[in-house]
Amino acid sequence: MNTMNCLFCVLMGLCQLLSPAAALSMHPLWLPQSSMRVATLAQSLVIQSQPSSQSIQQAVVQDLAQRTGQPLQTFKVIHIGQQTWPDGCLGLSEPDVLCTMALVPGWRVVVSNGAQEWTYRTDDQGQIIKLDPGQSSQP
Repeated sequence: MNTMNCLFCVLMGLCQLLSPAAALSMHPLWLPQSSMRVATLAQSLVIQSQPSSQSIQQAVVQDLAQRTGQPLQTFKVIHIGQQTWPDGCLGLSEPDVLCTMALVPGWRVVVSNGAQEWTYRTDDQGQIIKLDPGQSSQP
C-alpha cells in the first residue's frame, strides 16, 4: 500500500468517526485512482448499514409483542417520525443509570392494537428501544 492510499484510509476513517456523510462527500478528484474502488465500497457499506424505518418499526412491534404476549399481527404502527433525543437515554432517564450527554438522532414510533396505544423511542440504528411510559398504555 503506498503513502497516498494510507492517507486516504486515514481520512476515510476520520470522516466516518465524525459523520458517514462526510466520508461520502469527499470529492473524487481528491482521491488517487487506485482508491476510487475503496470509496465506492465504503459508500455502499455506509448506505447498507443504515436501517430503514421499516426495520425500526419491526423491532418496536417485536418488543411490544414480547411485553404483552400478543401476536405481532395485533399491532399496527400509526406514526413514525425522526426525532433527536437530548441524551443517550433518549430523554427517559432512570435512577442510577448514567446517560451520555449528547444529542442522539432517532425515531418516535406510536403503535396501536385498536384499543390501546404505545409510544416508543429509539436511537437511529434501532439498537436502543425504549417504551415511553408517560405516553403509553401499560402492557
